[in-house]
Amino acid sequence: FPDGVYFVPLAALRDPALVPEALHKTLGLAEATDKPLLTVVVDALRTRQVLIVLDNFEQVIEAQAVVTRILSACPTVKLIVTSRIPLRLRAEREWPVAPLTVPRPRATTQELQAAPAIQLFLERARAVKPNLALTDVILKAVAEICARLDGLPLAIELAAARIRLLTPQAMLSRLNERLKLLSAGPRDLPLRQQTLRAAIDWSYDLLEPPQRTVFRRLAVFVGGFTLEAAEQVLSLGATSPLPVFDNLDVLVNESLVQQREDEQGQSRFSLLQTIREYALERLDESGEADLLARQHGRYYVQLAETAEPELTGLEQSLWLGRLEVDHDNLNAALDWTAARDPAGLGLRAAAALWRFWYVRGFFIEGRRWLGRLLAQPPPTASRSLALAWRGAGVLADSQGDVAGAEAAFQQSLAVFRALNDLSGMARAGNSLGIIALRTGDRARARGYFQDSLTIFRNLNDQRAIAHSLNQLGTVAGQDGDYVGARRLYEQSLSLFRALGDEWGTGLGLINLGEVAAQQSDSQAAQRYYAESLGLFQALGDRWFMARVMDYCGILAVSLGQARRAGRLLGAAQAIRGELGAALNPNDQSRLDLSLQQARAADAAAFNAGWEEGGQMTLERATALVDQHE
Repeated sequence: FPDGVYFVPLAALRDPALVPEALHKTLGLAEATDKPLLTVVVDALRTRQVLIVLDNFEQVIEAQAVVTRILSACPTVKLIVTSRIPLRLRAEREWPVAPLTVPRPRATTQELQAAPAIQLFLERARAVKPNLALTDVILKAVAEICARLDGLPLAIELAAARIRLLTPQAMLSRLNERLKLLSAGPRDLPLRQQTLRAAIDWSYDLLEPPQRTVFRRLAVFVGGFTLEAAEQVLSLGATSPLPVFDNLDVLVNESLVQQREDEQGQSRFSLLQTIREYALERLDESGEADLLARQHGRYYVQLAETAEPELTGLEQSLWLGRLEVDHDNLNAALDWTAARDPAGLGLRAAAALWRFWYVRGFFIEGRRWLGRLLAQPPPTASRSLALAWRGAGVLADSQGDVAGAEAAFQQSLAVFRALNDLSGMARAGNSLGIIALRTGDRARARGYFQDSLTIFRNLNDQRAIAHSLNQLGTVAGQDGDYVGARRLYEQSLSLFRALGDEWGTGLGLINLGEVAAQQSDSQAAQRYYAESLGLFQALGDRWFMARVMDYCGILAVSLGQARRAGRLLGAAQAIRGELGAALNPNDQSRLDLSLQQARAADAAAFNAGWEEGGQMTLERATALVDQHE
């Protein structure tokens, strides 16, 4: 740009008509009283090759005509316009400026030091504290600060300025009130950049009243939301519905709301946490917070109940994903319903969500919610109450709490009996049969499973029939009748496949692999295990992914593959540790025996593999199933 580069600050302007004057002044043009200022500017630029930066255009957005006039009349002029709002001109090419990249969880020290957000923090921190030590502890604390500040450069700079008084670890404990903490920036910056609150105020003040209403009400969502959810929750049942769609579009254009597509191709919206904290303050000031929380709670209870029958259907992966992406909203809804709603909405939601918690490995969370809701004054007998007790039993069993599981299943059975619900009674019986197997009472277990199978056949419940056949196969296998076990497992698997039940299919494949291993057919066992792992990966079921690794590890022990066995079993144990899960006593005893055999055969190789497996990512650990020594 041989004729110069010019920076035109517009932050102080509110009147679009003043933009030509700002250009005229910055370009240093002579006064011309007989022509409009824009004409003078255009005439001066017609043959000049310059770059003009128009900074903070959003509050004078109606001055797009000035930009259009310059571009059309001055072909050698280039413009950079910074604005939260697109100008929507044909010549415009948008270049979104995202927050700075923050490191992934469990990043290495090298990755932490290379992350742009951390580099900015350290640069600004050392400007005020040159002797700042950089230990691993401090580096991890800085990474957490940057992540919780959403990678926003201004927020990171303001946080770094506090390093005079607070260590990074101390800052973390204060970030729940980040708008108060992030203040007192350099005095030579514009006022709006000296505190984070002022920066957001700047954006909020430019909104029209309906846009402010939508913005503050969006704070009720945690972790994002869909357009449908916003339209259902934000309108508050008003006689004239709030035009959510149009106002949300404005908020996205003005960069106060983020938009992306989820894995299912659905548009999803969110507020950065720092922005949401500000919106929550505005929502509290409005007096609408309780009403919004009620609307939000009811919407997500309905979502949970809609999803519940689909979690065993043809689209179980899709619905598990839908619940996962709204996990934070579901927890917020449960929190409100458990504390404020006496009509049993929370219990209904928990009864609908227990299978989601089970498949996705949220055992601790699920047991906490079910324990809290079931401890409340008991409501009248209902299907939700019976299902909640059953879910509590399944989750207790997943953590190795056999006694707690049996007590919960007995409660479930009692409620189903009170309701005269034959199907529910049979399911509770099946669950009690599993507990009988855990305690070694195979005869009692077989009785439960056969009684349940008879009821399910009378009801023509194909999925339940498949589960009963699978469980009878387990009894046969423990009796040493591998031929009978294989026959029952194959019948069960055939039904699960016909139903399109991926979880049930994965379960059947694991059990067939186990029979093959017991019959010394290691190749067939490995094929079953690998296929089942793929299904559990698709469902996000980490507990059963770990069980597949257990079985592969036990198989590796029998084949004399000590290091591979250590990797598989060490990885499986680490996954269970992260989930807060545990094996039942029978399975743990069998695993302990394999561990003893492996260490006796080659302790050095096994222990090295165990250490490696315990440090692996989930992706690397699952890849071990298809690897061979």
